[in-house]
Amino acid sequence: MQRRDIRYQAAVVHNHHVLLLHIQDRETGETYWIFPGGGREANETPEECVRRELQEETGLDVAVLKLLFTVADIPAGMYDWLATYHCQILSGIAHPGVEPEIDDAEYTTIQAVAWFDLRT
Repeated sequence: MQRRDIRYQAAVVHNHHVLLLHIQDRETGETYWIFPGGGREANETPEECVRRELQEETGLDVAVLKLLFTVADIPAGMYDWLATYHCQILSGIAHPGVEPEIDDAEYTTIQAVAWFDLRT
């Protein structure tokens, strides 16, 4: 996968819960939970990127409300920065989607989606 400067990701909050993706790394087999998101395509705004990534990865249509924060990625990460946007669901029910750049008929990166209670 191509290295990019910024990963645009979504904090989708609904009824005191935040949506995360359970990912399995194709190369290492490691699994972890992350915000939905990814890199911008040509001529795409950050907000358009977040909306597209949410649709691909979760099936949700969202409104991008505001930029919450930007932090440096981990040293071995694919990005230099992680920009996290607060999003509100407009329509859809969250389900595991696809990573078009990585997934194929034999392999799916997104193993599950889940809502995590922010109060606990």
